Amino acid sequence: MGLGLGALGVYSHSQTYREILKRAFKAFNKVFNPELLQSYENGTVPESLMKQYRTLLQISAIGGLLCIGLSEPLIDLLTHGKFIEAAKFVPAWYGIILCSLWLLPYLQFLLHARQARFVSKTTIGSTVFGMAVMGLLIPKLGSWGALLGTLSMELLLLCFARRKALAMGCPNKLGPTAYYICSTYGVIVCSDLYLAGNELARGILLGAGFFLWGYYFNFHRALSGLIQSGRPPYGQ
Repeated sequence: MGLGLGALGVYSHSQTYREILKRAFKAFNKVFNPELLQSYENGTVPESLMKQYRTLLQISAIGGLLCIGLSEPLIDLLTHGKFIEAAKFVPAWYGIILCSLWLLPYLQFLLHARQARFVSKTTIGSTVFGMAVMGLLIPKLGSWGALLGTLSMELLLLCFARRKALAMGCPNKLGPTAYYICSTYGVIVCSDLYLAGNELARGILLGAGFFLWGYYFNFHRALSGLIQSGRPPYGQ
């Protein structure tokens, strides 16, 4: 199938929203990383810190559903309908950001443990693997092949970094939260793409997602606890 000029333009435009998401992720890093690294220096990760982190993952899950539901009307409004096709890529970019958020504590642990060489080698290997995936999938899937190649880079880096960090004694206090969020979000994104054009089915899917995640995470109580902790997500 390859990438025609029109498809390439839509894909390139979708990366604008990816950059916005990445900037939000980097802003969170600047707030969260110093405290996380300090806890590694002290030899323990406070439960309060990881509770805050799990809550932020939960908020990100709800944000992902909003991303799925609102990407198309917002892009339609912002671009006057010119790049509305880019909306289908935005939830997938958001999923890659979720994987980066999951990777964060393990990557920081490795850097703290002076495993920069391992991180560099794994990053290079993941990039080469992702480029190979792109080479295989772009001729068949077009823009989606490029996106899946990027996702494969992130997942491979996550797999190796997490395994190495846990083997070296990194505290594993996330429990099933990150697994649950990333896997179910991936299923919802794929289901939403399959249901494209069926607004009723999409509405039911997103409504069920809001209800189930809100119930599973006890979302209102978690958000209230985060606000009362005196450490808001953006470090005011």
